[in-house]
Amino acid sequence: MGGAKAILTTIGNSAAIAAPMHALAPEGRLIVLSVGKDPLPVSTGYLVGA
Repeated sequence: MGGAKAILTTIGNSAAIAAPMHALAPEGRLIVLSVGKDPLPVSTGYLVGA
């Protein structure tokens, strides 16, 4: 994995959103169209790394 240019999700479960993060390509986009009650458990390396 690691080649997705974008992941679009409408799921409100933060664990389910974080699971496919490793599938994003460098400079890929995660688009979340819902609100969950728990914070999104994502490593900062995914947010700032290219």
